[in-house]
Amino acid sequence: MTLAEAVELAETRRASSLGVRPLSYDYAGAAAELNCYESWLRDNIGRLPHSKLGQSVAFTTEHLATILRMFEVVPHVSPIPLTAAAGLDIAPRRARSQTPIPDLKPRGGRRRASA
Repeated sequence: MTLAEAVELAETRRASSLGVRPLSYDYAGAAAELNCYESWLRDNIGRLPHSKLGQSVAFTTEHLATILRMFEVVPHVSPIPLTAAAGLDIAPRRARSQTPIPDLKPRGGRRRASA
């Protein structure tokens, strides 16, 4: 383990023990926070808010919150009509036809010609 890795590990442990979240996340950290696959983030990076520092992509907590809001699903609740709430039958009834329905018989099937 290099000195830089040891320092980063110590800072991560200190931040997690204090309940402090990191300022930015890489793909793996963002995927863990969003509870999604890292590959999904990579595939949809063009549609997702992020910061690009050189070649590396970083997500801030604000970016993650925006991503969650982008894909939030709010159910559409329509108001219940008063007549339906009262249990009244409001569906229009079809008038019964006075003409009898003819008996339908299938036509003869098409047979293949023998070769």
